[in-house]
Amino acid sequence: MAKRAAKIFQRSCKTNIRRSASTLQSLIPVFKIIRSDPCITLRAQ
Repeated sequence: MAKRAAKIFQRSCKTNIRRSASTLQSLIPVFKIIRSDPCITLRAQ
């Protein structure tokens, strides 16, 4: 029982890490654009 729970937890943890990593990767270009053009940032606000 505990072993199965640990396995499920490990699996969900791995998928969460993967998901957050892909989210960060999708945000990186946005940060690059903001850094290169401050006018875009001011317009977005």
